[in-house]
Amino acid sequence: MRFTNQKIENMQNVLTAVGNKEIDNPVLALKIARNNYNLTQVLNPVLKVKNDILRKYGEKDEKGKIVMDEDGRIRITDIPGYNTEITTLMNTETDVNVERFSEEEFKKMNATPNQLMTLLEIAK
Repeated sequence: MRFTNQKIENMQNVLTAVGNKEIDNPVLALKIARNNYNLTQVLNPVLKVKNDILRKYGEKDEKGKIVMDEDGRIRITDIPGYNTEITTLMNTETDVNVERFSEEEFKKMNATPNQLMTLLEIAK
């Protein structure tokens, strides 16, 4: 299946959260784990590039290290440039192998409505 990198990141986050819950059905648990693994494999290089973009546009100290404020946030020195590169990266479509979930499987996940909405594109 083909998804944007942003959608892949969102689905991976949801499957991680759902996968951290107790699931009584071992077949469903395995399917969640397999999908999460496949999404993570595709997402890892994207996150590396995302961090490279952050390092490129993040404010640096005199030693060239990224500066964070007291809340752990990084100040961006060129917001339009940063936004352009991040948007391009996250809107890029990537192929990923995921198994579709049935309505019955969604019920067994005990996911929130917002989590389910994120996963709708991989519903049967």
